[in-house]
Amino acid sequence: MHDSRSDSDQHEPVYLSAEELRELTARVDVWARAQPTDKVAIVEALELQGHQVAMMGDGVNDAPALKRASVGVSMGINGTAVTQDAADLVLMDDDFTTLVAAIGEGRRIYLNTQKYVLINLSIKGGECMCILSCIAFGLPMAVEPVQQLTNLVHTHVVSTLPLAWEASEPYAMRVPPRRLEIDIVVPKLMWIFRWVPFLLCFPMCVLGSLMLGMWLNTGVVRSALLAGTSMPGAMDREGFLCEYAGVLSSSAEYLQDERPFHCRCLVKPHGLPWESFVEIDQWASPTGDMLVYETLLKSTEDLEVDRPATLSVSMEVCMDSASEKHWCWRSTQGQNRHTIFLHNRDCATDGWRVGQTMAWLTLTVGETLTILSGRRDTFCLNDFCGNPRFVVCFFLNLTLIFLQMHLPSVAKNLDLEPLPFKHLWQPLVFAVAVCALNEIFKVLYVFVLNKQNVEQEKQALHQTRRRPRYEGSDCSSVEQADSVSMV
Repeated sequence: MHDSRSDSDQHEPVYLSAEELRELTARVDVWARAQPTDKVAIVEALELQGHQVAMMGDGVNDAPALKRASVGVSMGINGTAVTQDAADLVLMDDDFTTLVAAIGEGRRIYLNTQKYVLINLSIKGGECMCILSCIAFGLPMAVEPVQQLTNLVHTHVVSTLPLAWEASEPYAMRVPPRRLEIDIVVPKLMWIFRWVPFLLCFPMCVLGSLMLGMWLNTGVVRSALLAGTSMPGAMDREGFLCEYAGVLSSSAEYLQDERPFHCRCLVKPHGLPWESFVEIDQWASPTGDMLVYETLLKSTEDLEVDRPATLSVSMEVCMDSASEKHWCWRSTQGQNRHTIFLHNRDCATDGWRVGQTMAWLTLTVGETLTILSGRRDTFCLNDFCGNPRFVVCFFLNLTLIFLQMHLPSVAKNLDLEPLPFKHLWQPLVFAVAVCALNEIFKVLYVFVLNKQNVEQEKQALHQTRRRPRYEGSDCSSVEQADSVSMV
């Protein structure tokens, strides 16, 4: 590239340096009579200034610049085959406005990709925080592995696929192109105002549902107390829910039974936090069957049972090799040992299953509502029906969740407890709280995002050199612009 303003008697043109070319392209709006090499030089100079350059052309001489530009666009009707091969995009209708529509579609796809990645990172991060919190605070696991697998179907297949059809955000075409050299799919603003708050709020709601369900049905929330004890008197001293018996091996090692012989729980009969506890005292029967207790969710009447006399003569206190006292059966023959609560139907296990089912319901419904909240930057119910695919998948997902919990065969395989209404509304309140907290932090996110978009819009206008001197002027004012004729 050379400057045509050099003296006419010069035999060799004066080529511009890279710095001069950058300064020239920064202030010039109109170029004419540019050679193929000049077009490449202009594209390179603009890219060195941080611009994303789109080059449009239809002739063979445009091919080098099309290849060098950030995006090369060729005409589909009048463009040559060479130009179309060199281009990234081909306008099939040769209409320049189609390029604007293509840019808008690309930005819509990218924004929806951002939302999808953010939602998945939030959900996975929130689940990890739930597990770590359960370990740190000594709580039972909020969900079992098989329950987590069903949750993946709900939150990663059914609900998230329709995000691909979400409409674009209003600001998408008012901001400059993203900086590719520093671009990450989820920007810092989303990490700070969307992801981190979710990691803090989501475990609080899920674990709150878990602890409430366990407390209403056992009177405790710690996994250590649920695990029970084989030490005589520890149930009364330390608050364990169940007592276990066992036998001593030939090396004086204590072998504990898989099931307890005595459980005692505190239950709120109607599942209301403000009502009084009812005590359930369960003992083993000589046959190993339950005496009166059937299930916490059906009835809590007449559940207090006296200790069977056969237990008094069948058990004794023994000491293992570590000099620790335990409950032991007098007879070591398997057929004479008494077991209790077939099919895991003791009050401690039942209460834990109710709490875990409530936590699973809060987690799964809460994540479904999180997807609803994350699909738009505005209030989640605005334009709710704007994406019919999402609406269908949303209600289908909720239907599948409740069917899994209330179909006996499915619930049994998933270790879920079908919840009556007295326990059903509580986890749903926690799930709605997850969505409400998302919406609250989204208001702050949108406020900061709008301020950032205003600044970026100003930068975009400045980069396109829409200076006030052109506003309201006629065509003759173009003479005020710097122009260079390239040959």
